[in-house]
Amino acid sequence: MLMRLAVLLALCAAAPAAWAGGAYRALLGHGPFPSADEGDRQQAGDLRYMRFVRNRDEPFGSRPDGSGRAGNLVGLSLAESFGGRAGLLADGMALSDQSLGQTFRMSRMDYLLGAAFIDEAWRFQVDREEALPLDQGGPGWRAWDARLSLALGSKGEKPQRGPAKTKTGESRPWRGALTLGWFFHNNTMPTRADGTGLAFLRYAGEFEYRLLSGRLRLSGAADALTDERRRRFAPSGLGLKLGVGVALDRFELFLTRESQDVLDGPGWNAAWLMGTRVSFP
Repeated sequence: MLMRLAVLLALCAAAPAAWAGGAYRALLGHGPFPSADEGDRQQAGDLRYMRFVRNRDEPFGSRPDGSGRAGNLVGLSLAESFGGRAGLLADGMALSDQSLGQTFRMSRMDYLLGAAFIDEAWRFQVDREEALPLDQGGPGWRAWDARLSLALGSKGEKPQRGPAKTKTGESRPWRGALTLGWFFHNNTMPTRADGTGLAFLRYAGEFEYRLLSGRLRLSGAADALTDERRRRFAPSGLGLKLGVGVALDRFELFLTRESQDVLDGPGWNAAWLMGTRVSFP
């Protein structure tokens, strides 16, 4: 009896350490695309830098397998629109390991390449996404997905194609999007932050509300994945993001709270991120 109790206590004590490295999952492939009335062929994009300022108690890992502790994130998004009806996009990020003490030595890279077809408020997109470890051996993952998004906007205004413009004062008071995605070819991308499961469906939503002529921005996003091996239609992993930002022209300074939760088992990660974003052209 005493031996069983000792084993149980040892397992309980080891559980937090086993979860301490939940992998960070970035939300890639959400735009931006230029508006259709800006020309037959237009480019858009943004460059962003983020720092995990509080990532200790339930840390995000810096590699696809959940090892390390996320420190600095550098990201780049590029989009090319063809007459407002179709477009190509590339989205990527690199992440450093805070536990190594080397600020900008990246330990992981994620990228997404996609093609989109747009009709009014609807957007259909096909993507290839991959996560790679850079400084150590270990597993990564890759997957193909298709997603259908519906853009939402302020009442009485026509939703624009893709995310709202970043130039202060040009956007609607609020915008949002609802997305349904299907991973039609996926052998390695996990459902949960602990690296388990196999992603099958995506349910996602996002919103942004702008105040003071666009200078103050409140935003949020949710991204839920289902597990092909267990419950194919019920979410097993959920990522949430809430943020506040201050913008001037094409420059934005923001603070976000991000979390990832395992819905059908134990496991939770959360961190505060501070960052900057520069949009172009």
